[in-house]
Amino acid sequence: MVRGASPGGVNGGDLVTLAGLWTAKAICDGLIAGPLSENEVLTPAEVTSLQDAIAGYNAVIADASRSVGAVLVDIATLLADADVNGYWIGPDKLTTDYCGGVFSLDGVHPTNSGYAVVANAFIAAMNEQLAYAIPPVDVAAVWANEPAKNLCVAVP
Repeated sequence: MVRGASPGGVNGGDLVTLAGLWTAKAICDGLIAGPLSENEVLTPAEVTSLQDAIAGYNAVIADASRSVGAVLVDIATLLADADVNGYWIGPDKLTTDYCGGVFSLDGVHPTNSGYAVVANAFIAAMNEQLAYAIPPVDVAAVWANEPAKNLCVAVP
């Protein structure tokens, strides 16, 4: 299938998968002809479908946790907020962008600092809902020693 007018066949609003980045680079370098294959690009409709499925699963999880009195931590909302506002550690702003500091180079798993932010969300929920007094993780200390920080994170 021939996709958009660009050499890679990517239309406005499409997202290139991590696997597709290598193909896109080869196309841009003139090493291979485009376009990217359908499994290397997510269309806006596919993104919407995925977001709807995720929202459905999250609703099932929330209902199940409420039914047994489990502590629920809404990581989707935490990451959506980081996507919109970033996460500030002193003067440094971590984002969910690729190499933005929240996610590792695979674009899926959090960095040590991202995990520290997530851990603090769990700690805050347990402290609030179970009356615990667990001290939060010092995210600034984790960020100061973040291995991914020197790989590609551009800090303003």
